[in-house]
Amino acid sequence: MRKRQRVIIGSLALCLAAGCNSIRVTVAPTFPQEQVKRVAVLAFDHKKYRKTIVDKVSHGVSTAKHPGRLTAYLVSIALSDWGRYDVVRRDEITIKLRAKNIPEQGLIYRLGRAEVGKLFNVDAVVIGMVDAYESAFFLMVQSAKVVFTARCMDVATGQEIWKIQVNMKEYYTSEERLITSAMRQAVEELQRKIKEAPAKTPEPQAETPLGQDHH
Repeated sequence: MRKRQRVIIGSLALCLAAGCNSIRVTVAPTFPQEQVKRVAVLAFDHKKYRKTIVDKVSHGVSTAKHPGRLTAYLVSIALSDWGRYDVVRRDEITIKLRAKNIPEQGLIYRLGRAEVGKLFNVDAVVIGMVDAYESAFFLMVQSAKVVFTARCMDVATGQEIWKIQVNMKEYYTSEERLITSAMRQAVEELQRKIKEAPAKTPEPQAETPLGQDHH
């Protein structure tokens, strides 16, 4: 009986802990969104993760080996399904970089936005940072947590076109399903905000965060 009570109490505590979810979308109010036709989603940066420790009966945490690539893949699919952009396939990016023997991680900082734009023939690139990509287990209940930021940058000017910030944790799901669901909501909000935003000609900016001179 006591064991059953502990399970119930633990489950309630887990449910209460999931109340801090957020999906934030910001759009550059003066950027001419109609100029962006083709985009490439590059592998996201990510923090170093501890080794996988899993005990699905009692407790534990499982983290992905390449969360930056996995998140970029799911973001790429969501943008492609939207239909607004011609999105370069993730496998096409991998094949092209392998042929040139160029590692994808940190690509934008090594080559610069202009060179990356020419390499994939795109108007913009989506880069990002993954702060959390993990599954946790507690009293036989699985939860998934994803925290990441996706930034769409104009390769000609360096201007941030839009940004998506996701901080989600849910139970009885996986990281992949959680990101897919979050991106579906984010794209809907992105579409709404782009329609509402006035458009002006962007002004060229120095290559600071994307660094064209970082060789």
